[in-house]
Amino acid sequence: MSKKHPNLIFLFADQLNYQSCGFSGESRAKTPNLDRLASEGSNFSQAVSCSPLCGPYRASLFTGKYPSSTGCYRNDLRCKPDKEAVGHQLEKAGYQTGYIGKWHLYGGSKEQQTPPGPHRLGFDQYYASYNWNHDYWNGFYYLDDEERHPMKGYQTDFQTDMALDFIENKKDDPFALFVSYEVPHPPCTKKDVPEKYYDLFKDVDFSDLLYNQNEVFEEFTPSFDKAWQKENVIDQHNERCRVYYAMTACLDDNIGRIMQALDEKGLAEETIIVFTSDHGDMLGGHGRISKRIFFEESVRVPLLLRWKDQLVSRTQNDVCINTPDIMPTLLDLMNLDIPKGYEGTSYGPLLLGQTQAEFPDHAFITNMQGGKFNHEEEYRAIRTPQYLYARMVRTGKEYLFDHQHDPKEEKNHAGEAHHLEELQHFRSVLNKKMDDLGDRAHPAEWYENNWIEGRQIKMPAIT
Repeated sequence: MSKKHPNLIFLFADQLNYQSCGFSGESRAKTPNLDRLASEGSNFSQAVSCSPLCGPYRASLFTGKYPSSTGCYRNDLRCKPDKEAVGHQLEKAGYQTGYIGKWHLYGGSKEQQTPPGPHRLGFDQYYASYNWNHDYWNGFYYLDDEERHPMKGYQTDFQTDMALDFIENKKDDPFALFVSYEVPHPPCTKKDVPEKYYDLFKDVDFSDLLYNQNEVFEEFTPSFDKAWQKENVIDQHNERCRVYYAMTACLDDNIGRIMQALDEKGLAEETIIVFTSDHGDMLGGHGRISKRIFFEESVRVPLLLRWKDQLVSRTQNDVCINTPDIMPTLLDLMNLDIPKGYEGTSYGPLLLGQTQAEFPDHAFITNMQGGKFNHEEEYRAIRTPQYLYARMVRTGKEYLFDHQHDPKEEKNHAGEAHHLEELQHFRSVLNKKMDDLGDRAHPAEWYENNWIEGRQIKMPAIT
């Protein structure tokens, strides 16, 4: 290794699915910088979001724990302080830390400062953030007081400017910078992206992404009728996809700016750079938009990790890496202690060529929130590179998809005799994982009544 404690730049998008990137094989995508990052590093092609929703994902990312332990089961809650959170670990190790962009772990208002202290989970050195804001031409951020600082121009570009300033003005190595971008999160209308990026896709057809509009849509979302679906999904589909891909192209250019800065400053070999997303977007699949559900487009996310000339594994791999695994893996690579309370697994040995190490053969996924886009859709799920098994909380209904042979996950095999062995296996795996975590799979209102006071997480012992 070129240094004992490498720098870290952690970049993540909001609602970008794996299928919409060039390195995934999507020829319509304009992502040359991400494609380069994938080719120079490790592309975790089976990475998933443990809970495909903004707040629950972020709480799990920063703490290395599942939602059943963080208590952050839905959006717009105030995260629990956690002394084991990664920001604290980096600061204790002497890292200069920075956090730029969306936080979404301090209540419900988008224009909300997270004051210095325990709710920043250790990111107290340089914290230029806000709760959330999808008005991309009217960005803002807060520092250590309540003064609202406006962003000039397009939010994604400005946040990258801030990141480059941080890199330029860093005091000493090692440093760890997190940048939480908000694209390509809706609203995906033409005004939400610079015109030059929209023009790249203005004539591109995305009708192939709008499939299976009938059975599954009606089954999962009975509160939304066909008129709603036609108006909000079908009629807007091509335009929404064009803006989504345009936002991603803009994000890619900005990732390229950061990669170029590392190269120019001679920091590439001393810096781990990570790119991922909090969750995906259905983008018309199964006649749906948004996230939360267990289908591929919602839970499967890009996860690229490059430490130039330092990692043995520099190719695509299909290990079942999950959100709580990310920080243990990075702390391991950075030669820092992994807190005992972390529930994820370090994949550092894999990246460093220790092939004798064993890793989980499945990922655990949960949605604990019902409501708007997913009426009574709480579930627990197990995903492997071939299968997805899900069990609904309220009805107990089961789903078993073989996405290796059925990439769109349209055929439910749960009721078929010739898949009984697989079904029984995944039932057992899911039950064991839930027992290990103390996850009782209650309906959403149980968590609201027992874990939450106002927007504060007051999580008692799980019963």
